[in-house]
Amino acid sequence: MSVMPEILATIRSILSRRHGMEQVADDEELLQVGLLDSVGVLSLVTEMEEAFGLRIEMEHLTEDNFHSIRAMGAMVDRLLTEGGPS
Repeated sequence: MSVMPEILATIRSILSRRHGMEQVADDEELLQVGLLDSVGVLSLVTEMEEAFGLRIEMEHLTEDNFHSIRAMGAMVDRLLTEGGPS
């Protein structure tokens, strides 16, 4: 599944602006290498909800959905496709 470039760019921008992550590859393992932790994920969720106009429920807060920029983008794409903005 291909994620829209605009979604990836928005997530990259949030990570750069709010979390100081510059030059992070879309497939880099953010959780495994310690670039993102549980507190960072919660902050990121709030910012992503605002940026994309959607609600990210607890069931979506999994390592699979947040391990990389591409994984987050795929989750956002699915949520927008399934339910549309809230």
